[in-house]
Amino acid sequence: MLNQNLPQNAISSMAFDLYIMHFTMPDIKKILYPLLMMDAGPEFENTEKELRTLSQLLIEDEENPMSVIEQMMHERFQQNLKN
Repeated sequence: MLNQNLPQNAISSMAFDLYIMHFTMPDIKKILYPLLMMDAGPEFENTEKELRTLSQLLIEDEENPMSVIEQMMHERFQQNLKN
């Protein structure tokens, strides 16, 4: 999906569809929610690096992939505040 250079809103839309289909699965919802929120505004968008990292962590069956992504986002926001 990332190699197709999909716009953030397309990723968000797909995440929303999956979120609705799996609304009873909290682990899935926790991963999908930040992706579907990318459409809410630029402050919620993920970088390509964050999306690729999340994909790799999911492939590797990382126990808590969102903690890594949240840390990456936090560092990016902190850097943006300094600039």
